[in-house]
Amino acid sequence: MGLHSKRVVFAGLLAVVAVVAVVATHWADLAVKFAPKKTARVSDTDLSRRAHAFFLASLNAGKYENLPEAFRLLTAAYLQNPRDAAISFHLGKGMHSIEVKPGSWRMAAGVAVSPMQLDEVITGMILSGLLERYPNVRVVFGEAGLGWVPYLLARLDHEYDKYRDLIHDATLTMRPRDYFRRQVFLTYEEDNLGIELLPHIGATNVLWASDYPHGDSTWPHSRQAIVESGLGQLDEADRRLILWDNAASLYNIV
Repeated sequence: MGLHSKRVVFAGLLAVVAVVAVVATHWADLAVKFAPKKTARVSDTDLSRRAHAFFLASLNAGKYENLPEAFRLLTAAYLQNPRDAAISFHLGKGMHSIEVKPGSWRMAAGVAVSPMQLDEVITGMILSGLLERYPNVRVVFGEAGLGWVPYLLARLDHEYDKYRDLIHDATLTMRPRDYFRRQVFLTYEEDNLGIELLPHIGATNVLWASDYPHGDSTWPHSRQAIVESGLGQLDEADRRLILWDNAASLYNIV
């Protein structure tokens, strides 16, 4: 890797730090946090008054039924700034037969399968027409990983084509994959298979993260991990998107 490429990698690390700093510094004014498993209840007036550079709503992925209210509130918030609404989901819900337990095989098992529990939330958002109704809301799935997503997108397109004429409670004007490309973003730490499948996801839809300070984190060797991973083998344009440009654009930090 040449000097210029190394600078791009390092710039990407700074971008991640910058996003964290912005959120931490302006959390009270810019963010609305929805508690896990609960329906968000904040007045439209209150949200509109807080409209600013971006809005970040953090939800642990749970039931789809909680999502329409969250989207309605974010819509009220971005009426003044239609480009600037982002909802962030974090893994942590959805498992039924495995309960994470430190010191047990269940810890590794839970961490291994938890990203894929986001499949219902992504599917519900797309097929219910939520992303159709709110085209300016961007949705970020934290620690989602990448490798499982191409199969889900292919499956959504396939089943939508089969059942579209039988759907009477939702209207889509695009195929499911197109909504994903337009509005959904994924963060990941280490996923070489996902990077191999990047053409099926889109470099503009992916953000690298270190997952600091969790046990699954690449810290304090994140830079080395990037260089030695599949990300380090991508061309400069895609690396810059994943390490810097996507986050900067999504959160309007530059």
